Formats: sequence, C-alpha cells, structure tokens
Amino acid sequence: MNWFGGLSTAIMDDNPPLNVRKLENLRIFLDSVNRSVTLVGGRVTVVAIPQGSGQEEIVAFAAWVPPHKVIEDRALNQNMAENNRGLQTDHRLEITATDPDYQGKGYCRLLMKEGFSTCQSKPITLEATTAHSRDVYAHLGFEVVESLTLGKGQVNNRGLRIAKREPATGFPWPSTDVTENAGD
Repeated sequence: MNWFGGLSTAIMDDNPPLNVRKLENLRIFLDSVNRSVTLVGGRVTVVAIPQGSGQEEIVAFAAWVPPHKVIEDRALNQNMAENNRGLQTDHRLEITATDPDYQGKGYCRLLMKEGFSTCQSKPITLEATTAHSRDVYAHLGFEVVESLTLGKGQVNNRGLRIAKREPATGFPWPSTDVTENAGD
C-alpha cells in the first residue's frame, strides 16, 4: 500500500498514533475502496463486536468485487492489457483487514468462509501486498499464481520512494488465486 500512497516513510502502527494525518489518510483510502466496491455492485462484509450500551466495534472487514466488474485503475488496466487479460470472470477479494488488537482470533477465516459460500464454486482472486498476508491467504487455501513488481526504478522493496543513492528494486506484489474447493 506504500506504493499506491506515494509514501517515502511507512505508516507506523503506534499506540497511541503519533501521526493523526497518516491515519486519516488511511481512513480516506479504506473509505474510497469500500465506496468503489459498492459502486460496482460488490459487497463489504464486517465482523462487529458488541460493546457496552448497544454499540458495536467493527474489528475486521472484507470487500468483494463480483465477476466481470473492475475498480478502474489506469496502471492496472495497462498491466491487464499487456498480459492479455480482460475483465475477470472470477470473484475478487479487493481488500480485507483486521484491527491489530483483534488479529489471531479467527475473524479473517470467518470472513473468508462467508465469502467462499457466497461465491460458491467460482474462482476467487486477490492480491497479497505483504509476505505475511500472502502466508495468511495461503493458509486459507489461496495459492500464488503470479508475482508482480510495482514501481521498479521509483521505489524500494517496501514500496517507499527512494533517495537517488538507493536501489529502486520495486515492490514485490504476489498475486494469489483460490480454487473452488478452498475453505472446506
């Protein structure tokens, strides 16, 4: 995500947050993704934990794009054209996230199970942006089908803009796919 944001330093997950503006930018990004998914007829599913006095806290979410729909992105469309890809005939997990305080409690698995049942036997694709997320998705039945390098010559391997003296290796972007039997 650093590459998409054009960041030169990573957003730190500090508690309490040291840079409120960076967190506000993250909120804006996630809001725009969720709105984009909704505009193309996709679904956003959440895990909400009851709090006191009838309130709920959203602790995890997943945004799903249906077959034959894409969220417009010039670079993505160029890459798809270069690799002879048209509109995807599969479901796409656009993004999923879990609040760090609630990770490891099975919420991602719960969201994937719901998504697998809704998508039924159609393939599901996603892009894992870190080695950790790639491994989480692999544990859930996804497999790496392609790795891309984004921003070669512009960013380092963490997706951060580089100083002129640093190597601009680009950001590795593993792409994953799930077969119709995943999640069983």
